[in-house]
Amino acid sequence: MDKKKIFGNINLSSLILMIVVSVVLFLSFYLMFQNVNMDETMLFSWAWIINYVNTTLFFTFLIVVCLTSYFISRINFKLSNKHFLITIFVAAFLLSSLTWNSPTPNPDVAEFYGVAKYVELNGVSGFLSDFGTPELNDYRFHSMPIVMGVLFQIFGESIIFIHIIMSILYAFIPILTFWLAKNLFNRKVAIISSLLIIAIPNMLAQSSMLLVDVPTVFFVLLSLLVFHYFMQKKHWWSYPLLIIVLFLTVTSKISAIIFLVLTMLVMFFIEKKKIDFEKKKTIIGLLISGVILFLVFLFLIIVKSNFFSKQSLMDLAQVNLISRPDHYVSPISFFFQLNPLIIIFFILFIILFFFKLRLTYLLLLVWVLFPFIFFHGTTLRYMMPAFPAIVFGAAIFIAKFRKPVLSFIVTAILLSSTIIFLMGYLPLLNNEFYDDNIRLAAAEVDVLNVDSVGVYLYYEYLFEKSSPKTEIYGYVFDYYSSSRVYYDYSQSMKDVYAYWDMYSLFDYYNNDSYLTPEYGALVIFSDIDDWQSIDYQDVQSVKETIEKDYFLYKSISVGKSGIEENKFVFIYLKN
Repeated sequence: MDKKKIFGNINLSSLILMIVVSVVLFLSFYLMFQNVNMDETMLFSWAWIINYVNTTLFFTFLIVVCLTSYFISRINFKLSNKHFLITIFVAAFLLSSLTWNSPTPNPDVAEFYGVAKYVELNGVSGFLSDFGTPELNDYRFHSMPIVMGVLFQIFGESIIFIHIIMSILYAFIPILTFWLAKNLFNRKVAIISSLLIIAIPNMLAQSSMLLVDVPTVFFVLLSLLVFHYFMQKKHWWSYPLLIIVLFLTVTSKISAIIFLVLTMLVMFFIEKKKIDFEKKKTIIGLLISGVILFLVFLFLIIVKSNFFSKQSLMDLAQVNLISRPDHYVSPISFFFQLNPLIIIFFILFIILFFFKLRLTYLLLLVWVLFPFIFFHGTTLRYMMPAFPAIVFGAAIFIAKFRKPVLSFIVTAILLSSTIIFLMGYLPLLNNEFYDDNIRLAAAEVDVLNVDSVGVYLYYEYLFEKSSPKTEIYGYVFDYYSSSRVYYDYSQSMKDVYAYWDMYSLFDYYNNDSYLTPEYGALVIFSDIDDWQSIDYQDVQSVKETIEKDYFLYKSISVGKSGIEENKFVFIYLKN
């Protein structure tokens, strides 16, 4: 009997490999479910996700995944680059759109939305002139919120618009992944990599949120792709393009520098070896680009020296450059937050590197390991710009298999990641966090169509701030709402928090009627279910007005955890 014909177009050795991969997939998820406390990821920890996953149903679906992957492996797909990229873009966008009705549980959204709002109201020039002054005290310089503010000016502001823009940005990540991998390796690795990059549940869960981590992945990939193009083509316009992209990348998140420095250096030597370019001309071009970029930063630092020194210290404190880490990001968390098969194949790629020493392989190791040495804490999102390098490495090893096995592995990774996202990450987002109180309250108030909303923040336990963004967390209501919002937090909170460096509140939110509110609706965030019992003078003064002129329309209390302590939200309407 011909072994090659036993299973259609799949021979016996390929079938055995598929079975081995299936067993590894099952065993990996089983071990992860049994050891969820080993995942140290903030917000998306599997210690929380496990509470939402029906394990019996999940492993039943895994059987379906393996069977489906087997049948798909027998199909011979032939797509042009154009059709493949359109397909992967649409798939990434649709997956991201599943998160549009979910809250954003990261407190950083208050700061980033605040910056976007300020740019919308005052323009980029107004933001740059006020940046680093008391008007924008503690707000950091990130490119993505500034770009979003400009888009607000052009197209208007709404939560659905924010989600669409962020999802489009996310959908371009597999496109950039494809082209960078194709230029560095080959088309096969490029296709595998672009499919694997959308099979990372952790990044997908945050893809439509107004945060800076996913955009930083986009800009790091774009920088490396433009740098590669610059090294090969060297058109005159590639100089300003490289400068602009690098500026946007570094200002998307200062830690992007850690991902770029050695990676670009290795890429330089790769291109030097691969193509015969004019060495002096290229080096001079790089120096010119570097000097111009340096002068831009130097100008900003001189003009806003006090602020930039503070922001630099804040950002550098997140990496092991000026502080001693308690411990590093646990490598085990990568198994949970990406996909176990992706990490297993990346480890096999590292082993392969020691047998086949290549500069392109070294580039990927530098891209991942150099930042890992410096970053510490339990926040895996700091390492997100290294995710493309991890999938590149995994794809290189997967590409060594014959086509049926290769197709089986990629399909199994895609489907298993999608299932854990739908069964675990999405329910976690929609049910776990206190921030959903704010989202639901905004939706309720928008339906009422009131002319103005006064938002108040009353915490009873004021021994320390819940998060660095507590005093501006009222912005998050405006982030979700289409109503005209006024906001302030209690004087009692201001007195206690005076020992911390505080974010300034924008004049736009100025609450002139703070003690005697005269708004169409009032929304109160609190850490207790009886905010009226908070024994602070300003709280009691507002309470008297509310009891006289307002009635409780609805109280909302969902979620079980979160960084910010907005456990209860109360909506009051005028009598």
